[in-house]
Amino acid sequence: MSCGRSLLLLGLAFGACNSTDPQAMTPTPASRQPDDFPARIGYPAATKGAADSVVVLDWDRVAELVPAAGPATADRTVVQADSGLGIRFLKVPLAEHRLDIDIYAATSAAEAQRQLVAVASMTMMRVNPYEKGPPLGDLCCRLPAALGRSRLLWANANLFVSVRGDGCPPESMLGVAEALDRRLSASLVEAAVAEGSAPQLLDLVAAPPAAKVGAPVSVTWRIRGELPAVSGAVVRDAEARGVTITDAGPTSLQFVCERPGELVVDVAAVFPRWLVLRRDSLRVVISP
Repeated sequence: MSCGRSLLLLGLAFGACNSTDPQAMTPTPASRQPDDFPARIGYPAATKGAADSVVVLDWDRVAELVPAAGPATADRTVVQADSGLGIRFLKVPLAEHRLDIDIYAATSAAEAQRQLVAVASMTMMRVNPYEKGPPLGDLCCRLPAALGRSRLLWANANLFVSVRGDGCPPESMLGVAEALDRRLSASLVEAAVAEGSAPQLLDLVAAPPAAKVGAPVSVTWRIRGELPAVSGAVVRDAEARGVTITDAGPTSLQFVCERPGELVVDVAAVFPRWLVLRRDSLRVVISP
């Protein structure tokens, strides 16, 4: 190709790039807007009960709480001290179906709603599929029927509940949720009254009391109460503070810290039967 022809083609290309043709100037589509899922389901929502109300309900009797359900076939309780949640996971037979009922106990109604939104937001889909749900509790969302999966999430006071049942008719699941929600509302008590349904955390200590960088630290506690309890602990901002967890037991947490300063260890505990959360914290000073 001659030098003159090359310059001509280059000029034509340059002119096309700088054309005033509206189609040629169409901008690249902007990235999609953030999902408005929380606003779509009405979050945050006003609580229907008193601001400090706490649900105290006997979750050992779940078969009596769910119409036509049998005894739980699986039952597990965990404490997530970092999120401040006590969670009981139950599997309950209902006719030919099986329901997964997860009860999340938070420290307040505001925290229960916030955690509901967080759980429902754990999706790999481009847009959160949950839609505003039926009038259950204070805040409710559900998966749309078009997805072929059934799940309801709703918050009532300091609890939020997840009910799942793939293949379970939506009307059956809604009936279960409505019955459970009525029991939640009927079991609201003042926070001071609920104190007796939470375990007591005692003797929360760190050893050695004067810890040093790189040396192991053991935080231990005791739980007072006649019922079996579940507890857990976490170091706030552990990664940012250079903390490595080396072991964790039912009433202990071991770690080493590579940076001097003051750490805060949060401990939480529940009786699985009542799911009323108790929290405490301990400050640990790490010396150089």
